[in-house]
Amino acid sequence: MLVVYAQKFVHDEEVAYDLVQDAFLNLWRNFSSLSAPTSAKSYLFTSVRNNCLNHLSKKSVRLKYTQESLKQKTEEINDYQTAYSSLLEKEMEEKLRKAVAALPEKYQQPFRLSRFENLSTKEIAEQLDLPVRTVETRIYRALKQIKLELQDYLLLLFIHRRTKKDRSI
Repeated sequence: MLVVYAQKFVHDEEVAYDLVQDAFLNLWRNFSSLSAPTSAKSYLFTSVRNNCLNHLSKKSVRLKYTQESLKQKTEEINDYQTAYSSLLEKEMEEKLRKAVAALPEKYQQPFRLSRFENLSTKEIAEQLDLPVRTVETRIYRALKQIKLELQDYLLLLFIHRRTKKDRSI
């Protein structure tokens, strides 16, 4: 009966058995202080109830501590990832800047106008007084050369962008 009574509080049979066992231990220790042998039953039910309430209270405190600890660890990880992300982006920007600077001038100018100033191929051709096809070819060759220069970093950049995208979901 006591185990069923305890289960109504804690919803866990194994824990209920332990709490009832603790109540019997308390009864054994305090038997001489009981006023009458008939009060043992009420003593046990009261003891089981108190044990259950204490158990639930401790469980609540543990759960709150665990949640706060998890929140703190998550914030620490996010701070680390943000710092790492910022550092990685700066490093990649520097590598890209150097790769673009290493391009021959005839590839560098159309590439900069296309990628950094967002001009269309037609606008670049008009500005540089070149055929559209020549501008397209120069941008293509610039990209090819930059990819070769940054090939060791492209996988890292892809992974970084992918994890950054996954975190925002």
